[in-house]
Amino acid sequence: MGSVISAWQQWMVKSAMTGNPALRTVTSLDLCKGQQRKMFSNMSFLMHCIEDKVRRSATASWIPKPTLEQANQMFNEVEEELLQEVGDTASGKKRRLCQLGWKTIANNLGHLRQNKRKK
Repeated sequence: MGSVISAWQQWMVKSAMTGNPALRTVTSLDLCKGQQRKMFSNMSFLMHCIEDKVRRSATASWIPKPTLEQANQMFNEVEEELLQEVGDTASGKKRRLCQLGWKTIANNLGHLRQNKRKK
């Protein structure tokens, strides 16, 4: 579950293979270990950022219980905006979403938001 699109799919769509619910229906209280709760909190932060972008997008339409294809379409509609928010690398190179794990993006967005609050 390293890629952002994979995390989004698991967040939005019930697993046909395992029968696990969409992760957006789970709460941190459903998890027993503190480390699992922290990871879920980080994932939840990123997924809510993506949800907000989809809901505000002029081209994407929010679907509360999407199919896998619909979840992918929603993600694709806001992928560029997400990349712009994450920004370039320290050396000025463009990032590629397919090369970044969801944990990395969640950390980058979290740091960006903290820096905005401090200013």
